[in-house]
Amino acid sequence: MISEQDSAVISSLRFPLAVMVVAIHSYIPIEGWEYANIFSQGLGSNVAAFVMITISQVLCHIAVPTFFLISGFLFFSNFGIGSKEVWKKKLTGRATSLVIPYFLWILIYIMFLMVKDYHNVLNSGLVNWLSDKDGLNMLWSSNRWNLDRTDIFGLPAISTSPILVPFWFMRDLIVCILFSPLFWILFRRESPSFLKILGIATLSIIYFTQLSLIIPGMSGIALFYFGIGAMLSLNGQSVSSFAYKYKRLSYIVFAVLLTIEVILFGHNTYWGNIIYPFYVLSGVIFIINFVKNSNINSSKFERYTFFIFAFHVFVLPLVGKGLGKLTLLVTGENIINNIEFANYYPWIVVLEYLLKIAITLVISMLAYRLLERTMPKVCKILCGKRVNHFDKETKHI
Repeated sequence: MISEQDSAVISSLRFPLAVMVVAIHSYIPIEGWEYANIFSQGLGSNVAAFVMITISQVLCHIAVPTFFLISGFLFFSNFGIGSKEVWKKKLTGRATSLVIPYFLWILIYIMFLMVKDYHNVLNSGLVNWLSDKDGLNMLWSSNRWNLDRTDIFGLPAISTSPILVPFWFMRDLIVCILFSPLFWILFRRESPSFLKILGIATLSIIYFTQLSLIIPGMSGIALFYFGIGAMLSLNGQSVSSFAYKYKRLSYIVFAVLLTIEVILFGHNTYWGNIIYPFYVLSGVIFIINFVKNSNINSSKFERYTFFIFAFHVFVLPLVGKGLGKLTLLVTGENIINNIEFANYYPWIVVLEYLLKIAITLVISMLAYRLLERTMPKVCKILCGKRVNHFDKETKHI
């Protein structure tokens, strides 16, 4: 059983974590900001860089790992001895709450792109257009970045996602669910200690060394945090109580590593990338403790979480373009790739950045309310039954 305390903490975490995901994707690139030298670009540029790097490139990167931990914890809650009935219920539930929304949203996004790019679709033909977008691979790993990054063994550590970029989280979560029998064997209460130690050690090595697993959908971050959540749940431990044991340590370590990561531009630099997994772990423990010990209660916004996660990608570019045109109209300057503008008008850059996040959130929430009221069944399917107060076990996001 999930304790009332854990239930309250998880419910209060979801909405802020979704806001963080939006903030990550709201970063405004400015040409001339060098990764290793961001604080020598001019005072104004430094102010804008500091705000956006701190929020988008560092602070908010604890959001998705926290979602993975919650997902692992909830999947194995109320698991008992792992009977066939329990496995059937869990896997069927994830098909509804995870797999179906995953493919539906990606297909909707592909159609959205087709409408936006209708001239090329008409000129080249639908088949050619889909082929140029990487065909069926759009459903799994058509987007690739960090092409020059390698792990400690020199193997390519390329990041991938389906055409709908944030859904790399759901893709990797699907893979974790496929490996759930292995997590159950390793971490269930009845498993011998050496198996648990072996499991923790293997996941830790993969995660902290950032070992490349090559296969798209298998990531150290997903396996590590899902595994930690699974271990806690299968052994009857409270996720909030576990985090509380390291409360003071997590606050100190998080503050120190946050500062270092901001200076190093997060995982975009060599040393920033080395420190990154340690920073994220301290951040996950920190945010659980912070929500638990603060008076913040965002559970009333919990219902919006998944829709914001899925829908913000449709809205964010349009909001950014609109704000860019407004800035151009007011100042006569284009903020994108303009370091001189950032030097002279840093607070305009910061304001546009924060407005981009806020407006995207408001539009996404209003769109959810409209869909919920006009097409409740469609809303229920798209959100994987995460509407109002459905089974908390299905609410991975």
